[in-house]
Order: sequence, then C-alpha cells, then structure tokens
Amino acid sequence: MIYHKTVLADLLTPVSAYLKVAADADRAFLLESVEGGEKIARYSFIGVKSYRSFDGNFAEFRSGFPPGQSAQPDLPPFTGGAVGVFCYDLVREFERLPERQKADLPSVMMDYYSTVLAFDHLLHRIVIMSHDSMDQVEELESRLLEGPLGVALPSPDRHSQTVLVGPEGNGARFREAVVAAKEYIRAGDIFQVVLSQRFTTDFTGDPFNVYRALRYLNPSPYLFFLKRDGVCVAGSSPEMLVRVQGRDLEYRPIAGTRRRGRNPEEEKLLEQELLADEK
Repeated sequence: MIYHKTVLADLLTPVSAYLKVAADADRAFLLESVEGGEKIARYSFIGVKSYRSFDGNFAEFRSGFPPGQSAQPDLPPFTGGAVGVFCYDLVREFERLPERQKADLPSVMMDYYSTVLAFDHLLHRIVIMSHDSMDQVEELESRLLEGPLGVALPSPDRHSQTVLVGPEGNGARFREAVVAAKEYIRAGDIFQVVLSQRFTTDFTGDPFNVYRALRYLNPSPYLFFLKRDGVCVAGSSPEMLVRVQGRDLEYRPIAGTRRRGRNPEEEKLLEQELLADEK
C-alpha cells in the first residue's frame, strides 16, 4: 500500500523543497528535469528515506533486486525504489578489457527509498508518497509547509580564490591514447572511441551549492544530485539512456558529432548537416 497526500506547491521549487525535507538527511536524492527556456518536464523527484543500501558488483545487485510493482494510474510514475549510480567501469563486468589499476569505487551504488516526493510542474503541486505509514507523509507535509514558503534562498557561496582542477595521472599518456585511437580508426578496427580522464580538485563547502550552480549554468532534461553518507554525486545530462515501461523499452540516444567550425557561418552549416542526418 502507498500512503499519499497532495499539497499545493505554487510557492515552492524542487530545490527549496529538497532543502526543507532532505538537507539534514544522510542519504537523499533530487532528480530534476529542466530543459532551459520555457521547456520544463512534468516531474521532479525527491527521495528522503532510504531503508536499504547496496554497494557491489552488478551480478550481486541483479540477483538481490526486489520484484517491481505495477504503477498506480492515480500517482506519479515513480513512487519509490532503487536510486543510485552505475559506475564507469561497470563495462568490465560485460566485456573482456585489459587490466587497470584497482578500482576505488564499486560497480553499483544503490539506495532503496520507501518515501518519495513528486514535484508536479504542470499542476504546481507535490505528491508525498510513502510505503511506510501516513505519519511519514504528514511529517513531510509539515516540514514542507513550515516557515516562509516564498523566502529567497541564499546564493551559493562564492570564493575569490582560483580553483585548480587537474587530471589524474600523466597527461602524456592521454595524448598517446588519442594518437593510438586515431590509428585504430584509420586501420578500420574501430569507428568510434570515447577516451575518458578523471579530473580532481579540492573543495570546501556545501556540495548542494555546486549542484545549484550546475543547474543554473547548464539546465538539462536530466539533472541529478545524490547524497550517500558524505559522498555526493551531481550531474547534468541532455540524454535519456533507457526507459522501461511494462514490456516496452525506449532508447533515445543523441548521436552525431562534428568538428567545430572556423566561424559562425561554418558552424551553422555543420549544424544543419547534423540536423538533416537521419541518425
């Protein structure tokens, strides 16, 4: 059974609602959809009560995954469940790849949420849903409504010092990998390759303010902020990887890249070529 209640949210935003109900939680998430301009998706989701967590490989995650539940037509499409991260090196569990340095993260990091708030942008309301009790729903309602609803949030902290961001490892090795990738393409062994490099920097402050700056500078259909016992993951993506509804699977890749043009006119021509491509 899903206990639920709907509250008016015309004076709230997903960010302010998250700060009211999840800022002090050890584990929480905000999944937000903002395309920029006048385009806003229907729902954003906030998770505030994790009843189980998982850190391990994909086989263990899949074997222990609980059975799914059918969506309820009178509720938003997500009412609770697993929210987390499939790490970059998950591919090593499916493909035979050369050995690399010892991974410092598990392949899968998931939290299971029994309580979720769905922010309905179309109807300007929040649906509070809990698999636990109505008391949980009413507690979150009181937290949403307490204090001035329309109060302005403070701007993210600004620091005057320069933040140095640098790559891990040897930059020369990365350049060598680029040269090698081009040779593989010329030889016909591959037609596309994605080279990655991890960059690091020191940071002090509230990680959620980094997310706030990200969503302001780079609004997208798929924004996310996940908090797990002091570890935070934030991102902004224009692309849906996969969506499963019943026995229907939807995949909508954004494919196609071209070099940058030498001037605005050439860039416009390259843009038109991409838009005209069937892929």
